[in-house]
Amino acid sequence: MIGRIFALLLVLQTLGGQSNAAEFIISSQSNDHYLRIDMAGAIDPGDLFKLMSALNQVKYDKASKIRNAIVFLDSEGGDLTEALKIGRFLRAQRLRTGIASGAQCASACAYVFLGGTQRYYALAHRQKSSAGGLGVHAFRIGSNQSSYSAEEARRQIQRAQREMFELVKYFREMDADPRLLTLAVATEPPELHWVTNSEAIEFCIFVWDEKARAKFNPINPYKIREATGLQANGSWQRSNCRNP
Repeated sequence: MIGRIFALLLVLQTLGGQSNAAEFIISSQSNDHYLRIDMAGAIDPGDLFKLMSALNQVKYDKASKIRNAIVFLDSEGGDLTEALKIGRFLRAQRLRTGIASGAQCASACAYVFLGGTQRYYALAHRQKSSAGGLGVHAFRIGSNQSSYSAEEARRQIQRAQREMFELVKYFREMDADPRLLTLAVATEPPELHWVTNSEAIEFCIFVWDEKARAKFNPINPYKIREATGLQANGSWQRSNCRNP
């Protein structure tokens, strides 16, 4: 018998009351200690706090008895700074991330996706349906004005350098393949590079093939244990994911 299922719906309102504000739907299943969070809509400042509040209501943290927890994403993006905060939170709380069939996770959402982490060994764990979209592009700097003063140009360059430094640091923290960042910075917004399923597997992303009804794993997790052993911080490293 499927255990008791309950759901908590939390609607995240933006200051402007936009209709595409992010929404979290949290559901859990008591018999297998499973927790699913569906996040859809624009990412806005304050969304991390609201996600934390929602998880607190179902009493989820790293010490809880929930064995499997995953955040499914469907968002066109939003605030980059907030997305990085959410990604770091997912990493710290060891929540997996996923993109379901027909869903799209693009722009800032892609950085939330990279925060996906396995429950027990703190390995990066992101998964997508072969019919789900993961889109990346460069971050947007400045306005649409055609010319800048020398001082404004200097400030914009400094900001771009800070943003790039932050993204490189974030990729290292998330144990994410830097080739994905290369694809992103090479794609000028509003255009998007939609990551192919072959690229996803190369980038250590699990892909569920909707036609074959089978999951393609980037690496057998047992090989990671044999190759790296238990690290001093108590977590398994996935740095050799690209070289199994």
